[in-house]
Amino acid sequence: MCPGGSGLLSEANWWRSSATSLDFYQCLYPDVCLPGDHAGNEACADGHEGPLCGVCKDGWFEFAGKCRECNGRNATSKIFIAFSAVIIVAVLALLFARSWDFGDPTQPGMLSKVKIVLVHFQIISLLKRYDVKWPPASEEGFSWLSVIDFGPGMLAPECWIGKKYTFWTSWILNVAALPVLVLVLCSGIHRIAVVAHRARMRRYPEGSKLGTWLVGPQLRCYKNAYWLLTLVYPGACLVALQMFARERLDIGTFLSSDLSLKVRV
Repeated sequence: MCPGGSGLLSEANWWRSSATSLDFYQCLYPDVCLPGDHAGNEACADGHEGPLCGVCKDGWFEFAGKCRECNGRNATSKIFIAFSAVIIVAVLALLFARSWDFGDPTQPGMLSKVKIVLVHFQIISLLKRYDVKWPPASEEGFSWLSVIDFGPGMLAPECWIGKKYTFWTSWILNVAALPVLVLVLCSGIHRIAVVAHRARMRRYPEGSKLGTWLVGPQLRCYKNAYWLLTLVYPGACLVALQMFARERLDIGTFLSSDLSLKVRV
């Protein structure tokens, strides 16, 4: 905006690095960059900072294109974390509690159908990561689907780790640590079930319902390990590819997925 004289003002949702800069950049999300003579961090809405106001301050986490306070009056963070935790526990309990491959043996079982549905909505949730200016309602809808995007992001790690949780931390967790953790988890459940089954058989040599049930988790561990790896695969692929996307500004080049990180051209 040019009100007259030598001053230049930013329109809403546009950002510049300093009050003297002639380069204006469209912000990544609506209602994040303030209009007027603001520049740099002063041009950012509450909870935002950094280039394009695309970085959440310490004690805030990103949800639906905006930074939300981890322990503020807004209960979004608590609902998001609680809902994600319930889904993780429920999925693990259902996977190991019983077999879901009932019905026509020539057709995909119930577990396969659930996996298809979850992966489908996982892929939809990744649409918000593309360089597309979605309407606010779409952005929020995609973000809520993140609760089934199995990975560290389900539990708002920014609220637990703080500023130390950067893109590189996310990369290590999603690409390297999470697949190994899935295998360790399934191996641990298998081992616990084996030990418990042996102890039960020593106590009740004639057999028992619990002893019979403990055979099930042992048999399902290998299938469930593959199933869980399938669930974490979309998120791991996304994080692996995000390291190649960059934002070039007048103050340097930054990683698009984490504008707090400056990169070399």
